[in-house]
Amino acid sequence: MDPKCSGCPITGECDSYAVLCNNHAKSPEKWRRVIDRHNGVEPEYPPLLEQVGSLAVAVGTFIKSGCATVDQAEFDRRHAICETCESFDAKRNKCRECRCSMAVKPWGRDMECPLGKWSDDGGI
Repeated sequence: MDPKCSGCPITGECDSYAVLCNNHAKSPEKWRRVIDRHNGVEPEYPPLLEQVGSLAVAVGTFIKSGCATVDQAEFDRRHAICETCESFDAKRNKCRECRCSMAVKPWGRDMECPLGKWSDDGGI
């Protein structure tokens, strides 16, 4: 066990998170998610009205594409990327960034990951 950083919000003993603290210092929001998951804190979602707006945009994109979908292999590729993302809520199969259901969104041909992770370059 490594000693905790001063002011570390992790409860209990540190499992080498000191290394991660330094790596995530440029992205405190992502680090906050790691800490919250470690401490068993459920993710918060925006207000219902904002979620409805996000859904309306996604449905509009899907309709504009002529309701085009991807094949099973592309869906599986996209969903596998989601499952490794720090913004993925596995319990709800939902993205915390776009607030969409990952049982549905990856099927849409013109749908995009809000973090750019579905693109060929992986959002880099």
